Parts: sequence; structure tokens; C-alpha cells
Amino acid sequence: MLALALLTGCGSDSGTPAPPTQPPVNTTVTEVRFGASKITAEIAATFAAREKGLSGRTTLAADGGMLFVFGTDQVRTFWMKGTSVPLSIAFLDQNLTVLNISDMTPFDTVTIHRSASPARYALEVNRGWFAAKGITTGAVAQFTLPAGTIVDP
Repeated sequence: MLALALLTGCGSDSGTPAPPTQPPVNTTVTEVRFGASKITAEIAATFAAREKGLSGRTTLAADGGMLFVFGTDQVRTFWMKGTSVPLSIAFLDQNLTVLNISDMTPFDTVTIHRSASPARYALEVNRGWFAAKGITTGAVAQFTLPAGTIVDP
């Protein structure tokens, strides 16, 4: 991934407002668990999917999210350009251990949210979900990527 993960999608120039975008119908998902707490996360494992992220969405299910999957470990950076849903992001290492969690403000194109050390995964959820579930740095997630998941570096 280049410097930033969440970039705005293309808008309509027809003069008619585009309808709110929702998750694609055929999105691959996985269940991410932290003990008894779970999120159904869309998987963003390709460059294009990671670049789009949750931008353009107007809602996110209460226990929904997006799991960004990378092929290598490195410091990851995210921002909120084009993203209207308030989010929290947890960066996880290759062992699925939470490195750090950050709250993100809709449409903030100034603040860069960075992993505390090299990360393999990032999990975005509704803002405050991690805090409400008592999930902090050092927590360990559990999930399995579906067979055949293609992961771009």
C-alpha cells in the first residue's frame, strides 16, 4: 500500500445526488473475534479494495467492520478522506495482537492514523466499539481468511 489507505471514490457529475452507498452484495467477509465480542468484517486484501476502504459509505452495521489485510509487515497509515462514518481502527501484527487503537473523525484529511509498529492487519469498526467491548492494546483477535483469498503485498 502506498502512503494512505482510505481514498475517496469517484463522484457523479450528472447533477443528481448519488444514492448512499452500502456494502457490495458479493463482498467476502470473515468473523473477527476478541473473546466473546465479534465483528463481521468485509475483507479488503487487494490494493484496490484497501484504497477504497469504507469511503463513500453512509452507514456501517453495529457489529460490522472492514479488515484490511496486507502481504507484508510494515508501519501502516490511514486517513478519513471521503469517509463519513466515525470509525475506530485497530492495527494488528502478524500474530493478530492489537498494536494500537485510534479513533477517527469523518472527512478528516489532516490526521494520519499510524500503526505503533509494523502491522499486517487493520480493523475498522464503528467509533467506540473497541472501548465499549474493553478491547485494548495487547488483545488478541481470532479470524480465518476464506480459502482462496488473494492478498496483494
